[in-house]
Formats: sequence, C-alpha cells, structure tokens
Amino acid sequence: MKTILPDRSLKIQARLNFIVSQILDIAQDKIAMIILYGSFARGDWVRDLPNGYHSDTDILIILKKSKYKGHATLRLKDNIYKRF
Repeated sequence: MKTILPDRSLKIQARLNFIVSQILDIAQDKIAMIILYGSFARGDWVRDLPNGYHSDTDILIILKKSKYKGHATLRLKDNIYKRF
C-alpha cells in the first residue's frame, strides 16, 4: 500500500481541499455530501500543458433536504459558480 503521494497528487489534493472549503463556506448547512467522481477520483487524470488539455474536476453535491428545489437550488448553484 502506498503511503506517499506523488507531487502532482499533492497539488491536486490541495486544489480539491480549496474547492470543498469554498463550497462549504457558501452552503455548509445545506450540504449532506460532496462526491468527487471521474478521472480525479479514479486517479487517471490528464494534464497535458503543451497540447492545452487537462481533465476537468467532476463534483456532485448532495443537499440535505429536498426543499431546495427550483429557484432555491439555482441560487445555491450560482453562488458556488461565482466563487470559481
């Protein structure tokens, strides 16, 4: 089992920690779970700077209550997007 991450993994972890902290800062009381999925979750992301391609960050946010529907959900989404 690996206990040390390569440098690029540590940089990604710091970036993800920042993203999660920003999301929680906006809506901590409304969020039940934040899920990372896609290439970053699998560990096979790509960062090909010479060709201008890099993997995106796929995050799913699960809200605590179903009352955040329609306009309320869009406002929450807009507030999160404004941070990034």
